[in-house]
Amino acid sequence: MAFGVGLRARLIPLASRRAPATATLRPAVTAFKQPVFAVALQAQLRGFGSVDPSRDELQSQIRELTAICEGLVKCVDHLTHVVEHTNSRNLIDLKAVMDKGTVDRHTFRPTVEMVANQVNHTCQLDNDSLAALAIQGDTFARRERLLREIMHTDGVSWDEAHDKLIEMDIYCEQYYWFQTMPYRVGIALSILGVLGSCLLVFSKTAALPYAREIAGEDLPENVEDIDSMTYNQVGTWTWAWMEPMIGTASFVLLCLQFGRAQCSKMKMYPYTEAML
Repeated sequence: MAFGVGLRARLIPLASRRAPATATLRPAVTAFKQPVFAVALQAQLRGFGSVDPSRDELQSQIRELTAICEGLVKCVDHLTHVVEHTNSRNLIDLKAVMDKGTVDRHTFRPTVEMVANQVNHTCQLDNDSLAALAIQGDTFARRERLLREIMHTDGVSWDEAHDKLIEMDIYCEQYYWFQTMPYRVGIALSILGVLGSCLLVFSKTAALPYAREIAGEDLPENVEDIDSMTYNQVGTWTWAWMEPMIGTASFVLLCLQFGRAQCSKMKMYPYTEAML
């Protein structure tokens, strides 16, 4: 009776805690079931074996049941330990469970035991955590999610899934340069615009031919050679015809950026969606 009371005292607080992951509890539950099965089986065998057992047989049965119950207690203790550790939402909670008391968060420091099982690669995450990170846009989580999908679909190992992923990457790279050409052209034009605007405004070598051949302008009055002008004076002189072009280009880009912002709010990505 005392043993039953003690076992019940262990099980009641255990049942009130939040249940951890199934994979974590499976070894403990398996071990938990074995003694219970043994107790039921032995009780049935003893019941069929003798109607009126002797004192020695009763003592032998008691010893066997005692050994089985001791094993059951160990299983319950292990299950309690697993639930307490998986129920801890952070290291301070875990420390409080281990010390069976409160922990000062200002003086708390992690121990080697606490950080021994920390995750340092996406392949160590469970499926739910990996899916949540992939939805949030984490590149490594999406890659690992694709690897696990390959494993499930093709029935291969994690290492073999990498070979399939490389094969898929090679196939996708066939039209990569063609599909990303508009972006590359945009990058090239932006760099060209930065360099060209600076040179046409402040460069004496570039500003003078452009002024005479395209803009139809000549040097300012009382200036016979452009080398006698400073860079600031050159900029003031060229700004008369460069300002309309640069101002118009800036306004065009501003309107395009505004339009793109509205498309993003409406989740519209015409070119990107067409390529995908």
